[in-house]
Amino acid sequence: MKRLTHGFELFLGGLVLLASFAPLNVARPASATAAPAAAPDAPSLQAFQLVTPDSGWVLLGQRLYWTDSAAAGGPWAEITPPDLGSSSADLIRAVAFSDPQRGWLITTSPTDGVGLPTYHLARTSDTGRTWQTTPNDLFAPGDGMALAGAVFLQFLDARTGWLVVKRATSSNFSLGTLFKTTDGGDTWTRLSIPIGGPVHFTSEQNGSIEDSARSNEPYTTHDGGQTWTLESGGNPTAGSPPGLPGLSQVSMATPQAGWAEREQGNCQAQACALSTQLVATADGGQTWAPVTLPDGRKSIQQAFNAPSAPAAPQSAGGLTVTFGGAGFDACFDQGVPPALADMQNWVANSPYRVWNLYIGGEMRFSRCAAVDASYLQELAQQGWLFIPTWVGLQAPCTNFAHRIDPNPTTAYSQGIVEADQAVATASSLGLTLPDNSGTVIYFDLEYYVGDQGCRAATKAFISGWTGELHAKGDQAGVYGAPCGGYLEDFASTPPNVPDMVWPAVYSFSEYDPSASVWNLPCLDNSLWVNAQRMRQYAGGHDETWNGLTYNIDSDVITASVATVVGNCLPSINQVALFVYPNFAGQCVLKTTGLYSNTASLSLPPKSISSVRVGPGASVRLCRGEFYAGVCQNFTTDDPNLSHDLLGADQASSAVVQTVFAYQLWVPTVSAVQANP
Repeated sequence: MKRLTHGFELFLGGLVLLASFAPLNVARPASATAAPAAAPDAPSLQAFQLVTPDSGWVLLGQRLYWTDSAAAGGPWAEITPPDLGSSSADLIRAVAFSDPQRGWLITTSPTDGVGLPTYHLARTSDTGRTWQTTPNDLFAPGDGMALAGAVFLQFLDARTGWLVVKRATSSNFSLGTLFKTTDGGDTWTRLSIPIGGPVHFTSEQNGSIEDSARSNEPYTTHDGGQTWTLESGGNPTAGSPPGLPGLSQVSMATPQAGWAEREQGNCQAQACALSTQLVATADGGQTWAPVTLPDGRKSIQQAFNAPSAPAAPQSAGGLTVTFGGAGFDACFDQGVPPALADMQNWVANSPYRVWNLYIGGEMRFSRCAAVDASYLQELAQQGWLFIPTWVGLQAPCTNFAHRIDPNPTTAYSQGIVEADQAVATASSLGLTLPDNSGTVIYFDLEYYVGDQGCRAATKAFISGWTGELHAKGDQAGVYGAPCGGYLEDFASTPPNVPDMVWPAVYSFSEYDPSASVWNLPCLDNSLWVNAQRMRQYAGGHDETWNGLTYNIDSDVITASVATVVGNCLPSINQVALFVYPNFAGQCVLKTTGLYSNTASLSLPPKSISSVRVGPGASVRLCRGEFYAGVCQNFTTDDPNLSHDLLGADQASSAVVQTVFAYQLWVPTVSAVQANP
C-alpha cells in the first residue's frame, strides 16, 4: 500500500467520524453532528523523505519528526510546527526539505459550506526548531481545482520549488494544478499540467510528472513546467531501485541510500492483518532493513475483521444486490482489465468484494480498462460484485469538455438520453435482465460550485436520468461531493429521487474498517437511510494484498450494487445452482449424485437462490445438511427460490437425480426449449 510521500488524501469539511462500519439496513444515527474522534492508538506512517544519507523526516500521524542518524533509525526529534492543531481540522498535507536546514510544509483548513480548503505555507531554516506560517492564496474563491485529493511538494534549493494540488475526483479523472516559486515560497506562479501527480525535477528546467493511476502516461518538461510532452518510450522515472513485494514511495537521497514504505496485507478466514514498515537501503535497493520509527516500533501492525463477514449480500431484485462491506474503484489505465488470476487473488485475500466499473459516457477516460460480458461473468464466479458507473455530461458551470445544458428543460432531456445510453451499455455487459431491467447504474457527477441556475440545470438532469432508469425497471445512483456537488439537491426532485447516493468524502488515506456512510458534511443523516449509501473515503492510493498492488479509491458500501447472469448452463443430467435470483452471480454445475453438506455444494453456505435444471435431471434441495429439514424437488428452472417453500439462501444439501423419461422420450431440442 502507498500513502503519498509528499501529501495525502483530503479531509473534506473538517469532519472526523465516530460511527463504525454500518451493517445492512442500519438505522440512521439520532444526530447528524459528529464529535471529534479519539486519536488512534497507533499513528500511521503518512509521509517521509530521506534528505541526505544521514538525515530525513517522517510524518507519523500528524506529527513531524527529524533524525540525523537515518542509518540507525534515530534518535528522532519532533519538529511539528507549534501553531499547528489550532483546529482539529488543520492537516499537514505535504512536506519537503531541500537540505537538512531548510524545509517547507503545506497545511489545509476547511473554509465554507462548499468544502474548499484554505492553504497555508510554513517554512523553517533551522531544521524545524522554528517555523514561519503564512496564508497561501493559491486559488480564487470557488475554484473547484482547490478541492485537493493530494498535495505534492518539491524544492531543489532554498528558492526554487514546485507545488502540485491534485484535485479530488473519481479514479476516471486525473486533474491537477502546478505552482512554481523562485523566491522560497513568497510568491507562486500557476502553471498547467496534463495529469495530477507528483513532479520530479532534476534541475530548474528539467522534470517529469506522473500519476500512479496513470502509470504509462509520463510527461516531461524542459522549460521548468511551462510545457509538457507525453513520453511514448515508457516511464521517465524508470530505473528506480529494485523492490520487495509491497514496496512503494521510494525516496533516494543518493543512488545508493534511500527509504521506502513496505506494506503487506492479507485476509484469511474473515480476519485481515496489515503490516507497515519504513525500510532503508544502503546498496541501491539490493537489500532493505526496517527503520525504527519515532514511537519505537519497527512495524505498524493492524488486525481487523473482514467487513464482509457479518452478513452475506442479499438480492434486491433483478440483478441488484444489497451489499454491506468494502469496495474499490480503479481505472486500470492500461486499456485492459486485470488478469483473472489477480482478481481471484484479491477477492480471496483482501477485504474488497465490489469493483466499480466505468462502463461509458462522454467523459469516460478512453484508456480505462475495457471489460466484456464474459470477463464479468468470470469475476462474478469468483465472488465479485460491481458498481456500474456512467461518466457523462458534467455541471454547466464547470470547465469539463462535455457539459449539461444550462436550460433545465434541455438538461432533463439530456438526462434521459444518458440513461438510455447507460442501460444499453449495461445490457451489452450482461448487467441487466433481457428486458433491460434489474440493474443499478451510478452517475459520476464531479465537484462543482454553482449558482442557483447551474444547480437547477444539474438537478433537472439528474431527475431525467433517474426517471428514465426507473421507467426501464432499473435503480439510479449519483456519485459526487456532498459539499459542492450538492447531493442534497437530488433528495427534493420527486418523483425522480435517485435510489442511491455515493458521496466522496476523504478522511482516510487507505483501507480502514471504521469508515462509515453516516455523519458526513452537507448530507443529512435523514436522507437515503435504507441501505442506500456508499462512501468513497480514500482517494487514489496503492494497496497491496497478498503481494499484489493496485492503485485504487476505497469505498464503504451499504447500498445496491450489481451482478451479472452466471455462466453455468446445465447439460443433460446436470443442474446449475446460483447464489442470486435470476440465475445470477456465482454458480456451480452438479451432475447426478449426493451432496450432503454445504462444503460439497461448492458455494458459500446457505446462498442458493435460483436453479437451472438440465434435460433429464431433477434436484432435491434441503435446508439442513444430510437432507434434513424442509426439502423441495425441482424438475424445471426456478429463477427465485424466495417464492417457494424452501426459500432463498436456505439450502445446505442436495440430491441430483436422473429423470429417465426425459432421457428416453423427450428430444433434446424440446428439452432445451422447455428449460431455456
